Amino acid sequence: MYILRMMYLFLGEDVFRKGVNQYIKDNLYGNAMQDDLWEMLTTQAHTAGALPEDLTIKAIMDTWTLQTGFPVITAVRDYEHGTATVTQKKSMRDRTGPGIGPATTCCWHVLIAWSGDAWCRLAAVASLTFGGMERAGIIKDFHHQAACINPTTSLSFTHELRDMKRFLADVKTDDDDEVSSSDESCWIIPLSHTNEKEVDFNNTKAKTWVSCNQTETQVTEMPSADQWVIFNIKATAAMRVNYDEKNWDLLTKVLNGGKHESIAVINRVALIDDVMHLAWTKDLDYKIALGILDYLTQEVEYLPWRTALSNLNVINRLLRRTLAYGDFRTFMKSLLTPLVEKMGHIKKVPTGNQAIKLHSLIVSWASRMDMGNCRTQARELFHEWMESSDPDNDNPIPQDVRSNVYCSALKYGGEEEWSFAWKRYKKANVAAEKMTLLSALGCTRETWLLYRLLDLAHKDDTDIRKQDSHTLFASIARNEVGLRDC
Repeated sequence: MYILRMMYLFLGEDVFRKGVNQYIKDNLYGNAMQDDLWEMLTTQAHTAGALPEDLTIKAIMDTWTLQTGFPVITAVRDYEHGTATVTQKKSMRDRTGPGIGPATTCCWHVLIAWSGDAWCRLAAVASLTFGGMERAGIIKDFHHQAACINPTTSLSFTHELRDMKRFLADVKTDDDDEVSSSDESCWIIPLSHTNEKEVDFNNTKAKTWVSCNQTETQVTEMPSADQWVIFNIKATAAMRVNYDEKNWDLLTKVLNGGKHESIAVINRVALIDDVMHLAWTKDLDYKIALGILDYLTQEVEYLPWRTALSNLNVINRLLRRTLAYGDFRTFMKSLLTPLVEKMGHIKKVPTGNQAIKLHSLIVSWASRMDMGNCRTQARELFHEWMESSDPDNDNPIPQDVRSNVYCSALKYGGEEEWSFAWKRYKKANVAAEKMTLLSALGCTRETWLLYRLLDLAHKDDTDIRKQDSHTLFASIARNEVGLRDC
């Protein structure tokens, strides 16, 4: 779907529709291949002047459909001459870099499950190193000397060195040993752009084409040195965009200067997602990335917030058991405070689909960061429900914040709240409500209640369906107490 959208945007609606209509007419009741569609679109595009004569849709789209991955382009501006140099490379979710690659030592404690008999099993924890003297510890050549092994028995076994390497997503390997840094991937990219003077986020047609027969592409008609430029209008192409530091600084200033709405919402989303991804892969300093995110104190649209918090959630999981977590919470509170204050009571759900989604998202993060009185409001709403004479039919908690309220109330409550939620789960006859309650039951910080829940999930005569167990396990895994103790 995304590549069809890309063609639709760089060809224009009229050319795209004419090409598709003609393709359908010519192949009516017959067989066709994708090249037939590419040929018809090329004909229409050349006729309308929407595509350079030396380019075909097949040549463009084969680079997007016949290889994996997507590109990252880097635009480095020449502020003196008003041009920009654009290069491309394959996007990596993880990269070889300082402290990461094969030349460094990485170590994990790996749980290795091993079985000698069908009914007697052993789980051993092996400390494995990478890049040092050991490549892996693989248990082998162990034979039972008794019918079963006492768990307290000291075991001895041999191990051999096998393949173990740090997992690098989207990185090719050579002979399953060394990470290959070379990648021949290349895309023909329709490059649209606008700047602070034009501010035209509706023209998605390519002003320049990035080809595969040259390592660099020169883009002219750049704005003056004090104005920002944004490539890939409306995220036309499935790619990420990096800029030189000065252009990032110009974008940071306009976003944080109260003029963020001059940039289209979808491009604000793209900027957030790109900057966080590039920081993660060490292509950009986190100082720049977090500087971009500072503007969120003024943002009232759902999609930019959703994108930012999804990326920040990864950092949250990494830092929550480190000394830096206090600083991270301070940063998060500074971003969330304006919206939390504007939101008021969590029971006051706004109208409109996007506004409701934003409200629910902010309530979730405000509760997680223990902001304002979200925790107190959640518990008050939950206790109001508990005091209802008919709790199964009279729930005062708004539908759109129930998951957050349930989880917060059970997290900071005790057995009474948990038992009430368990009873409501058993009696609920709406599938969505049952799943919300089941997920909330895993939020409790009482270890014994988590064990009770796991025990209930494994019983044959339980009220928890086997196909719903994954929801339960995921909820407990997200719980710090569950992750540590269960």
